[in-house]
Amino acid sequence: MFYGWLIVVVCLLINFVSIGGRSSFTVFIRPMETDFGWDRGAISLAASIGLLVNGITQPFLGRVYDRYGARKVVVPSLLVLGVSMVLLMQTFHLLFLIAMYGIVQAVATSGAGDPLTGAMLAKWFRRHRATVLGISMAGASIGGMLLVPFTQYLIDVTHWRTAWVVLGVLVLAFALPAAFFILRESPEKMGLQPDGDDEPERIVGRSSKTPVEQVKGPLETDSWKRAFKSAPIWQMCGAYFVCGATTAIMGTHFVPYAVDKGVTESTAALAFGIMNGLNIFGLVGISLISDKMGRKNLLALVYATRGLGYAALLLLPGGGAFGHLWGSGDFHGGPRRP
Repeated sequence: MFYGWLIVVVCLLINFVSIGGRSSFTVFIRPMETDFGWDRGAISLAASIGLLVNGITQPFLGRVYDRYGARKVVVPSLLVLGVSMVLLMQTFHLLFLIAMYGIVQAVATSGAGDPLTGAMLAKWFRRHRATVLGISMAGASIGGMLLVPFTQYLIDVTHWRTAWVVLGVLVLAFALPAAFFILRESPEKMGLQPDGDDEPERIVGRSSKTPVEQVKGPLETDSWKRAFKSAPIWQMCGAYFVCGATTAIMGTHFVPYAVDKGVTESTAALAFGIMNGLNIFGLVGISLISDKMGRKNLLALVYATRGLGYAALLLLPGGGAFGHLWGSGDFHGGPRRP
C-alpha cells in the first residue's frame, strides 16, 4: 500500500480529535452560564477571540511549516492543544477561558488544522488530490458527529470539567502519537513519488494509462507575494471569509439556540452530530466529483445550497422543524434541564 494513504488516515484522525473537539464548545456554553452566571455574550467573546487568533496565526504557522516541515509544526501543536483542553477543567474566570480557549488553543489549532495537513497531503497526491483532501477534512465532520453528542453525554452523567479532560486525553493519546510516528513531509524523502507512481515528475492522465508531463497552470507560482497579485486568491479569501464566519456562528451557537427553542441539550447535540454526519457525504462526494469535473462551479453550488440552509433555519425556527419535531417534547422525551 502506498504510504501516502497512512498520511491521509493520520490527518483524518487529527481533524477528528482537534477540530471535532473544539466543535464541542457549543455544548459547554449553557453549563458554564449556569455555574458562573456568565451571559452568553461573554462566553461568545472567548469563541470570537479564538476564531480571530486562529485566523491571524495561520499564515505565520504556515510560514514555519514551509521552513521546517509539517511534522515539526503539527506534533508540538497537538501537544499544546491536548494540554490546553485538559487545563480548561480549571476554568474559574472568563479571562482564563479566553486565554486557554481563545488564545492558546486557537494557536495550537492553527498548527494542526486543515491548511497545514492539506498542504502536506498535496505533496503526496496529484491525481487524487481533491479526494484525499476531502477524506482528511471529513475527519472534522466525523468529530462533530461523534464527539459533540458524546461530550454532551459526559456533561450529563459527570460534569463539564470532566468532559474537557476527556477531550484533551483523546488528543494526547491518539492524535499526538500517530502524528509523531507516521507523518512524513513528502514522498521524495522516503524514495517515493506522489500517488505511488514509479516515474518521477510524471503523472498518469485521468482517462489514459499513458504517462503525461505535469503541466503548470497559468497562475501557478512558488511566491506567495506574487499569488496575492492575482484575482482568484482574493476571490477565494472572500469566499472562505464568509464560509468561516457562518460556520463559526453555527458551531458556537447551534446547541444554545436549539435549547432556547425548547429542545433538550442531548437532542440538540444529536442534531448537531447528524448535521456533521451528513456533511461527510457532501465532503467526500463533492471531492470525488471535483477530481473529474473541476472545482469552481461545484464550489459555487455548495455555497448556494449552504445559503438556502441558513435561510431555512432562520425562517422556520418556531413553527417549522424545531417547533414540530423537537419543541413538542414527543421527539426527545425525558425531563428538560432548567
